[in-house]
Amino acid sequence: MADKEKEKTSLEGLKVLPDEEQPKLILHFDTNALLCFDTAGSENGVEGAVNTLLSHVAWGAMDNETGAWVLKSESPSLTPPEGDTTLCTYADFVRMYVAENVTSEGKPSKGDSSVVTESGGEASKAKFQKEAQEAARQKLETFCLKGQPGDALKFFYDSALKNLSLPLAVRKRFGVEKVDAKSRTPTDLKDLDINPLLLGQTETGVIEEANTQMFKPGFWRINNAFFTLINVLTKEKRKFAIVLHATRKAGASRSDRKLLEVLAELNLFCSGEHLGYNGQNRTKAVKFNGEKGTSDLRVTLPSRHCQFERNKKVAIAAADGTLLEGWPDCHVFMTREALNGGKNALLMEDVSLATGDPLERGQKAAVELPAANQTDAGDSLKAEDSKITTGTGASQLLSHRAAREVEAPQTERLRRVGDSGPHGCCPLVLIDTGNVDSHNVVFLSKGKEASASDPSADPRDCVTGGKVDPLKAPQVDVAAFSPLDVALDSECFLKAVRHAEANRLDKIKKQREATAFAATEAQKAAEENVPLKELPASDYLYRTVLPALHPALESVARERPEDPLSFIAFHLLRYGKDGGMGRSLLV
Repeated sequence: MADKEKEKTSLEGLKVLPDEEQPKLILHFDTNALLCFDTAGSENGVEGAVNTLLSHVAWGAMDNETGAWVLKSESPSLTPPEGDTTLCTYADFVRMYVAENVTSEGKPSKGDSSVVTESGGEASKAKFQKEAQEAARQKLETFCLKGQPGDALKFFYDSALKNLSLPLAVRKRFGVEKVDAKSRTPTDLKDLDINPLLLGQTETGVIEEANTQMFKPGFWRINNAFFTLINVLTKEKRKFAIVLHATRKAGASRSDRKLLEVLAELNLFCSGEHLGYNGQNRTKAVKFNGEKGTSDLRVTLPSRHCQFERNKKVAIAAADGTLLEGWPDCHVFMTREALNGGKNALLMEDVSLATGDPLERGQKAAVELPAANQTDAGDSLKAEDSKITTGTGASQLLSHRAAREVEAPQTERLRRVGDSGPHGCCPLVLIDTGNVDSHNVVFLSKGKEASASDPSADPRDCVTGGKVDPLKAPQVDVAAFSPLDVALDSECFLKAVRHAEANRLDKIKKQREATAFAATEAQKAAEENVPLKELPASDYLYRTVLPALHPALESVARERPEDPLSFIAFHLLRYGKDGGMGRSLLV
């Protein structure tokens, strides 16, 4: 009982309403770069990828006598030990090694006879540069091996390899007691028929084939930190939804297969058939398919897949014929389903502004709307009624519900160039700023280098399209991870949620303190026994009316009642004596 009371006053004495203590979590994930451990650039598979990542966060200095790099840090870090600016990472040292050994003419530096170049101008230059870069890559991919500069960090290499590997009891099913660290994590399952999995079907033959092709190398495909987060939140009986964000250039299909494979594995997990969570081989048995009261986290196609083109200003006709500019696009309705409806998982795929050539500003695109579903008034429209239409090379999933609510054909849409930083396209995160019962946590992937800047999301108000500041808005927090962070800590996503919830409470506190700032004079006047009639108008309101009215207004913004005035009146009757959360500002 004492613990509960302590939790309810977690804002340093300020009361927190019960529905604010545990809001519904909307978990946004950068599917392309964060959910899976990528070995695409490594010739030595997982071993090379982990070594390369560690080389970017290991600090040392060059020995003046031998010219070799010597490790100075005891553990991986984004910053040098004790702020020593004379140190550099091993990756930077190797990069300088390449630069020093390749002159502008493409020949070895003076005294370097390790590579003999041929005469031939550009061909000779290109050949030498390629050989130097290959030598540098090999140095990075063997960084922590015995006898190498980073062998003192072998513990962290082993920890990452262990977290990336399936449990031993599961690997033994394939006869893999010790994983081959030089093998690549599977990136393309060409022979696997994943369509049944994406449609929510789980035939035995398809499941067996999927498990064999996905996990025979002995590694997780989707990082186990993702599954750990889902399992812990479920155990804590938290309400949450998952939004997977993916980006690709409009018209491109290169990433489609990999994305669908991620969804197929997620659906295996939700169906209780994932090899790591099926209750066999000493694994936990979990299901998230809607059975027996469980959340349905399967991303089935097309009902939970939304493809859209970013930053479209849409002209719609209001009931009175007035043209309005807003965001009544399909992704808005899908997001609202995740916030308020029965959908607990969906995929939002941005097909217009992935890394690549941006779309031309002002280019117009005509989009066809499906006809409204002919149902009785008041009937809810099911997600299965959705269909995919095509416009200017990008698939648009437009629900019948959207068509019915807009009540007018969308004729023209304007494409415009959006912000795209060094990490590619910023995920578009739509937030209902009037809903204080939800908390959006955005998980992004940041660069592997220590000097990499944090990536940014693009949180927008789902009604107005206006930008939302994640540093101030309690409804959203952003957490960024390097691939090494996820490989080393299977609870990193869970810890990020805990940290985000603490941030949310802190931001709520700051907002309330800002609201209460003007009440300071009223407090002083009350202490001095100044009669109410003699107070300035603003001080009078802050002392008498606003403390009770403030929580009522917050409830109106959250509940959106049809009769807000009556709602406020009943709220004041119920909470007026204590004043709710606003009253605590003056206590």
